[in-house]
Amino acid sequence: MSSPHKSGTKLDLLTEHDEIDFGRVLEWQHWFLVWASDSDIQSGQWLSQLVLNSLKPDLRDEVSRELSDLPVEHRGSASTLWIALDKVNVSSYETTESLKSFITTFKLSAYPNENVRTACTQFKAILKALLAVNDIPTQAATMILAGFSTSSDKAFNTICDNLSLHERITSPRRRRRTISTSKSLYTHLVDNILPVLEDYHRDHELAGTWAGLGKPGAYQPVSSAAFVTAPAPLDDDLFCFNCGEKHDQKDCDKPNPNPNRTKAVADRTAQILKERERTFRGRRSDRSRSRGRSTSRPRDSSR
Repeated sequence: MSSPHKSGTKLDLLTEHDEIDFGRVLEWQHWFLVWASDSDIQSGQWLSQLVLNSLKPDLRDEVSRELSDLPVEHRGSASTLWIALDKVNVSSYETTESLKSFITTFKLSAYPNENVRTACTQFKAILKALLAVNDIPTQAATMILAGFSTSSDKAFNTICDNLSLHERITSPRRRRRTISTSKSLYTHLVDNILPVLEDYHRDHELAGTWAGLGKPGAYQPVSSAAFVTAPAPLDDDLFCFNCGEKHDQKDCDKPNPNPNRTKAVADRTAQILKERERTFRGRRSDRSRSRGRSTSRPRDSSR
């Protein structure tokens, strides 16, 4: 991204997104729309549409709404990409914090029948998601065991307390050697701790001696889709870069901020398409001739 104030200064919007102020992006976008060539502006519009089409419907609608709130001179590929990256980063951070919050607030007593298998299945999925961003809390084992120790089964609670005590005693030495990363924490929890709890619960549930049987619990598992109220999608995924409404730009009845540019853009687009067709036709001809040469029989020099 070139600065509108100093020629030659470039910033990478993808890798330096957090360091680039949105106001600077809008200034550059305005400069681009004023001084860029018609073909570059057309390419920018294609890039904006490509970014929007690559997003999921609910995220695309959020980006489109924020984009439509901007003045026309600030709408373009740079502002679209910055808003999209900002939404993705915020969403990823909120998701990670929500998963970590689940670990700290977990209580087995809130589950119907105090079902250990259900809780362990959820923890495996949560830990795997946190492993992907290398953000498993270092005290995850003791926090999870503290939540499991809220069950109605005293013997089970004793097992959890003993495991937690073992973690507190050995964790400094172990983390220094083998659990210094999220990957080792994940392996330790999934392979060593959760299976012990699952085995105890399974054995006592089959024997009918699990103390949590019949407990109603306050936790009701629901689909993650229930937490998301997605707005209505754009009609046919259209977006007018002239006025920001939900229709094709060619159907826009509002004044064009650059009326002298419309015909030039259309002519340039037609020229680009013709050049591409000639290029592809030439490549096909070259491939056909090369195949013909490779399959023809060599002449016998002895005759």
